[in-house]
Amino acid sequence: TRADGGTLNPMPGQRRVAWLPYASIQEAEQRLGGIPEGIEIDLYRADGDSWPDSIAEVEFYVLPYMKGEEVLDRVGDMTQLKIIQTLTAGVENFLPYVPDNVILCNAAGVHDTSTAELAVALALASGRHLDHYARNQPSGTWDFQLGISLADQRVLIIGYGQIGAAIERRLSGFE
Repeated sequence: TRADGGTLNPMPGQRRVAWLPYASIQEAEQRLGGIPEGIEIDLYRADGDSWPDSIAEVEFYVLPYMKGEEVLDRVGDMTQLKIIQTLTAGVENFLPYVPDNVILCNAAGVHDTSTAELAVALALASGRHLDHYARNQPSGTWDFQLGISLADQRVLIIGYGQIGAAIERRLSGFE
């Protein structure tokens, strides 16, 4: 079901095309728990692969993850496009390329936990200079550097959205 209450279910005899960023149809079926009847899938990962031949028929386009706005270079050729789904929370870089009649959906909430955990892990690693020790490990060099703890530190979270709130929750255990 679309955000505007419409449906993606096809009319009898109507071809409905969705582009997904998977390596194979089997991977798409496994990750999605199957493909709805009447929906044809083309694959596009923007990893040097060519644009699918169904470019004039695609209605639902899931953008490849961690790619730039170049994944919309041919949006003008997507004459049947109705929905673009990003795999990121932010969509600002894609907005200028989305036609007025196309719905742009983000993935807000999908990466909150993993991004917050990564932020805390990197803060801990940076404070304790773990990068320095890792680079010196192959040579067996021990060059002690005094680190800092997260406890009793003041933290500024810039861009306090869902991910910022998730970071705050995880940092609360560090006093």
